[in-house]
Amino acid sequence: MWFLTRDQRIIRVIDNQFVPLPEDGGLGTNHVFALVADAQSELLDSEGLLDELRANPPAKAALAGRIFDSSIPVENVLRFQFQVGGETLQGKSVIDVLDAQSRRLISMEIELSAARRALDDRKTIERAKGILMARFNLTEHEAYERMRTASMEQNKRLVDVAEAMLTLASFS
Repeated sequence: MWFLTRDQRIIRVIDNQFVPLPEDGGLGTNHVFALVADAQSELLDSEGLLDELRANPPAKAALAGRIFDSSIPVENVLRFQFQVGGETLQGKSVIDVLDAQSRRLISMEIELSAARRALDDRKTIERAKGILMARFNLTEHEAYERMRTASMEQNKRLVDVAEAMLTLASFS
């Protein structure tokens, strides 16, 4: 019903506003109406569309057929061959590619986490140096040397000493 109402509205607009091109066999209202009717009949002809797809399948449609072919073992369904210079090469399976990509992403995530941790540690050390420089009127190198000496004497990581200094500074 909606389609019919819409089509009638389109035809009314065409009747009221369409002006044919002069002397060149321009489109008239009847021709536009015929085009709309042809488009509607093509949409309603689903069997015809399916027949057209069967007769002219898309270029890679055969790849999807492999999934449903019971003669191909399951482990080979997602393994593809390709041609290089007339020679057929066995490709990796999609599962192998996804597995390798997953391992690479995990590795990158670990690296990213380590880089973020190192950056956070660096920020903490820089803040602690800033406190030492402001409180004791030290240069940056002197503040770093004091923190490094305290780290070695207490047998702690430099970032742990810096965090302790920041904690103590927040209490005073």
